[in-house]
Amino acid sequence: MAKKRERTRLEKLMHSWGKASIDERRQFIGWLGLDGPQPTPAPIATGRYLTPEVIARIEQILAIRRIGIAEVMAELGFDRRDPCLLRAMARRASLRLVVIAALENWLRDHAGLALP
Repeated sequence: MAKKRERTRLEKLMHSWGKASIDERRQFIGWLGLDGPQPTPAPIATGRYLTPEVIARIEQILAIRRIGIAEVMAELGFDRRDPCLLRAMARRASLRLVVIAALENWLRDHAGLALP
């Protein structure tokens, strides 16, 4: 009869995590030192105006994905013919707050993209 494979330490930790109570999980996270304040991401806009860093990041994502502003607007849930993002990037025009909020989520979704 073949001997049963012994679980790895990682597998044992994952199994124990699943059985742990919420309080035990919090204690463990505290023991790891991960319960401290997490860094907050930099704002993408000052007031209603995109920061230069964000404009550069959007342009980088556009280049990587080979898409245009119209596709971004459609992904954000707005009319692809709406020129507000193009104006905000090209002429530093202001944006509606709802567009800024949607753009924050879009940037978070594309955070892992980088030029090769």
